[in-house]
Amino acid sequence: MVYSMSGSINIQDGRVRQYTMGMIEDVVTYLDANSTSFAAGTNLFAHTMPETTVTTCAIFERQSVEPVRRMSTGNTVQKHTIQLFVRSTVPAGGESIPIPTASRAKADTAWEILDRVTNATISGTTYLRIEPLFAPFEAARDERGRIIFSFSAIVWRA
Repeated sequence: MVYSMSGSINIQDGRVRQYTMGMIEDVVTYLDANSTSFAAGTNLFAHTMPETTVTTCAIFERQSVEPVRRMSTGNTVQKHTIQLFVRSTVPAGGESIPIPTASRAKADTAWEILDRVTNATISGTTYLRIEPLFAPFEAARDERGRIIFSFSAIVWRA
């Protein structure tokens, strides 16, 4: 599948590469296009987790991993680390303990979708693999008591 959006230039190792958009935005685009559970700008966000009334998913970039340099072609495969967070909603009835069923299901759905990415072109950029490092887990509660699930993944971008 090929997804398209407009772009930026990344200079690495003395070579200029044209990336049509940022890596996090590509992952958001991919999740949005491959699931009815996510809608970019509504319950799926890049670089931020705004206050919303719905179960919310946010993706952030973390420290990258050492790139893979292919000697035969001179190309470098970038290895980025992303972290995905899914926050539950505040219970409608005013209960003090949120029920995490929907947020856990969205975290699992995102994990399954991203784990299937192999040799895909997203927004004009080749992604060799998105490799979740562990299953989603209950990472924290926010100041309103909402449960936050999380997982990290390595993104292999050519």
